[in-house]
Amino acid sequence: MTRIIFMALALVFCAGSTYGQEEMPEKKRLEISNELGVNFTNILNKIIKVNRDSSNENPYLLTYRLGLGHKWGVRLGAGGSNRYTEMREEGFADSETKRVTAVDARVGFDYRLFLGRRFEGSFGLDAVGKWRKNKQVIDSGFDVIERVEQSEGYGGGPFVGLHFWITPNLGLYTEASFYMIYGKRDSARIFHNFPELNDQIFRETTEDLVTILPSSIFLIYRF
Repeated sequence: MTRIIFMALALVFCAGSTYGQEEMPEKKRLEISNELGVNFTNILNKIIKVNRDSSNENPYLLTYRLGLGHKWGVRLGAGGSNRYTEMREEGFADSETKRVTAVDARVGFDYRLFLGRRFEGSFGLDAVGKWRKNKQVIDSGFDVIERVEQSEGYGGGPFVGLHFWITPNLGLYTEASFYMIYGKRDSARIFHNFPELNDQIFRETTEDLVTILPSSIFLIYRF
């Protein structure tokens, strides 16, 4: 009886040891990490009011990456802007207002390469979407004229990036990307007092190759 109990305990121990050995690589492979990034360049630009061409800069204000293991990851990005200006000549009722609204979003995956103690490279593919609205209102005193242009686009493409880790959890990141975006753009002019002068909605389709240069810096926190 004692021999049987001893053999049973040995089998349980061996089974548990084998199970643990099989589970450990799986846990390591599925180990996850989180990275949250803020476009530090855009924030500085808003604070110090630097005027420069932003057509090739990164439009995403926030980024998030879910790391699956040590190399693969899924990432998200979001950005937007809302600018409003009003011009009015003193002593006259005439006025002109303009509002420009933009929304950008992306989702993709990346692969990491270790380039040294503090440097890390990455590359991958993104799917992106964008939405723009430009509304101008001119009040001449006789009539109010609205000029509206709205566009949206979807597409994607590859990117390459570079990390510099100041500490194991805090780093700087920049990237270059090349997105092919297919979209449509609608525009119209509306007269409030003379609707018979209204323009018909003009629609055009677009195909744009959008290049984002590594001129923006993200501050990354890993946890």
